[in-house]
Amino acid sequence: MTRESLSERISGRLLSGPTLRGPEIGRRRKSSGLLVEKLEERRLLATLPTGFLESTFATFGTAPTAMAFSPDGRRLFVTLQNGNVRVVKDGALLARPFVTVATDTFFERGLLGVAVDPNFASNGQVFTYHTTTASGASKQHVVTRFTADATGDIASGIGTTIFSIPAGSAGNHNGGALNFGPDGKLYVAVGDGANTPANAQSLTSLNGKILRINTDGTIPTDNPFFASTTGTFQAIYALGLRNPFTFAFQPGTGIAYVNDVGSSGANRREETNPLSAGANFGWPTVEGIQSSPPAFANGTYTNPVYVYTDGFSMTGSVFYNPTTPMFPPSFVGRYFLADFVSGFIRTIPTSGTAPVPAQGFATGASGPVDLDIGPDGALFYLEYNTRRVMRVFVNTSLLPTVTDQPDNVTVPVGQAGVFNAVVGGPGTIGLQWQRSNSGAAFTNIVGATSPSYTLSPTTLSDTAARFRVVATNASGSVVSEAATLTVINNTAPAPSITTPDTNLLFSGGNVINFSGSAFDTEDGNLPASAFSWDINYITGSTLRPFAGPFNGVTSGSFTAATSTPYLLTDVAYRITLTVTDSAGTVSTTSRDVLPQVSTITLQTNPPGIGLTLDDVPTASPVSVNTVVGLDRNLGAPASVVISGQTFQFDNWSNGQSRLQVLTTPAINTTYTATFRDITAPVAQTPTYVQDAPRPQVTVSFSENVINSLTSGDVLLTNLTTNTVVPTSSIVLTYAAQSNTATFSFPGLLADGNYTLTIARSGVTDAAGNALASDISLSFFSFGGDFNLNRVVDFNDLVVLARNFNQTGRINSQGDADYNGTVDFNDLVILARNFNRSLIAPPIPIFDLGVRQGFGGGRASERGGKDLLR
Repeated sequence: MTRESLSERISGRLLSGPTLRGPEIGRRRKSSGLLVEKLEERRLLATLPTGFLESTFATFGTAPTAMAFSPDGRRLFVTLQNGNVRVVKDGALLARPFVTVATDTFFERGLLGVAVDPNFASNGQVFTYHTTTASGASKQHVVTRFTADATGDIASGIGTTIFSIPAGSAGNHNGGALNFGPDGKLYVAVGDGANTPANAQSLTSLNGKILRINTDGTIPTDNPFFASTTGTFQAIYALGLRNPFTFAFQPGTGIAYVNDVGSSGANRREETNPLSAGANFGWPTVEGIQSSPPAFANGTYTNPVYVYTDGFSMTGSVFYNPTTPMFPPSFVGRYFLADFVSGFIRTIPTSGTAPVPAQGFATGASGPVDLDIGPDGALFYLEYNTRRVMRVFVNTSLLPTVTDQPDNVTVPVGQAGVFNAVVGGPGTIGLQWQRSNSGAAFTNIVGATSPSYTLSPTTLSDTAARFRVVATNASGSVVSEAATLTVINNTAPAPSITTPDTNLLFSGGNVINFSGSAFDTEDGNLPASAFSWDINYITGSTLRPFAGPFNGVTSGSFTAATSTPYLLTDVAYRITLTVTDSAGTVSTTSRDVLPQVSTITLQTNPPGIGLTLDDVPTASPVSVNTVVGLDRNLGAPASVVISGQTFQFDNWSNGQSRLQVLTTPAINTTYTATFRDITAPVAQTPTYVQDAPRPQVTVSFSENVINSLTSGDVLLTNLTTNTVVPTSSIVLTYAAQSNTATFSFPGLLADGNYTLTIARSGVTDAAGNALASDISLSFFSFGGDFNLNRVVDFNDLVVLARNFNQTGRINSQGDADYNGTVDFNDLVILARNFNRSLIAPPIPIFDLGVRQGFGGGRASERGGKDLLR
């Protein structure tokens, strides 16, 4: 599973829990049996430190996203992604929502944040953050102010939008958290919008920021960028954030920490950042603690106080500073944080050198998205996956504790009645379910010793039966509350999905039609008014709303998304049909539509150049399975340096631009990014060797130029005689391994000063890049001047005499005619020029061969002594 952000949480890119692989989805799709789903049958709890227990505080029908207590602690306001704000008052979930807003729930969008005014007792104000249902550029994240009625439990009126933020098109990296600071200002967390991470660094974008506003939507004039910006951008308080899904202020100190969800790359970090005016947290340039951070144009770079890489989405956040602490003193003042994907809760101190050490507190939470502290000092956390608010408390009893009581159950006759309870406490705990009929005494049910008890099938005579569980440890027993079974004398309706076909595969942009029917034994064929359809998108193992509900219709359609933050192929659209008969009995069935998948392969020419796929760096070549019709962002670097050579992007094989949006084709396709070598070859300073089988000039190049270099490129001029050595007499040899060219000239070069030139335009590399500069070299040739001092004299005779009559010494000094033997012929050449000198030319002469190990200088220094040896 790739990791992303909470663009990866609430609506789908990264979703918690074990990955649901394609075959498992397929098996469920092919099952056509009725599906009567319970929200959380197992009621699994987190693992907590010794002495702590948790219980379910409230359960909702759809996914919750944020919560906030009223100042008096009586009400817990909980936002649901679908647009409802629910109130749990004095421990009981109120039937009527506080308010319902129309919101876009595409992927991570929806109703995402809530804050209760510190003066709620007097002004009744509650603030929310949600995404509007407008289309295109009109879609906004809005902060809305609602005012409670006299009961404090329901909003009066439709609310007032006090601030708007362009939402963009990605559907993820929305942020959404709201909090009041100790200054009474409202702080708003906004994500970078996913499509343009660079917005996080811009003071002309509200994305990737913490905003600070007044409760009427105006902007405080003491905001750090108020004077340097205009309009709504004056609300910017801190910047450089990717997806700040939660943040919190510490009561009493004003310290504030912001949780920023990390990226997917190799350098990704989950960060807790210390909030201050003008702080810049570095995204998208850096993540994690930087000892030498780069310079930023805006704000003051601020390192995180805590980072980790063993989780995937830092979400919930709260400081443990209740008026009356319940937890031990060691927890007071610590910052609690949660990870949505990994399901852990940790604590960190508010002092010390970054990165501060963390302590584990809980594991196994099912998608925690928010944390809060209750009026009694208990810790509350919000589970997205199970739709629950959980309460963590200190257990002071030695007896078992029933932390989740069994619920009343109503089922049609013949269906199973399932009762659940959760029990905690010290020591080994044994369970025993009991039953009571018509007010009779409770008796043990044989074999019913698990946390869950199922009565199947139910009969009409089972109605009004009561069930409870007895929990026992070494200290004694406790008895749960009794739950009542109601059996309805009514057969459950039988819904059936006609379309889509069980074999249909979807692609992005496809219109998917759905239709169905339902039969009820008592009612016959049910009318359209009995039907309700929901379309959910399965990503990994998580179900998230996509479209609907469509009520009162037997058919309809929806369009599969072409853009989604979740890019793996373990996805499906689940079409759920719920029907209700005239007696109120409900039955549900569903069908999963799996994706059509193809493979895209990314490669480069030359090979091995890094690319980006969906803004995440990836090595090449790489093959990726992807849903057909889904838009993928492909990127190639503008240039890259390989072994000192600069290669510039030239083209993609599909003819698109360097940064492109690719709609995944239906067939496996390879996309090649081609880069052009733009580095001019460079020649090292040439060297001339006079004492060789033939005089030679050697030139080394930075890269291979043999395809263009010929002896005809050489202009060799005798400046003394003003003659040009014919190119036909120049022999070129090329050593490809070292990219070294050797030009050999005729033996017995005429006496004189020479210049060798090679024009840059005539020498190119394999990519056609001309040589960086012309090649030039000046040298001289003087027969008999064995020590290369421009004078033929006694010292040259010493060199010749030392090697006289030696054969096979083709590099021996004195072999003036290059025949491999120092002999009489060489003496003739010396004698011819004895006591003559070659005047230096009026241009610099670079004698590059004299110190190549042939001994010319040594003979001159030793004089006649060498002649006697």
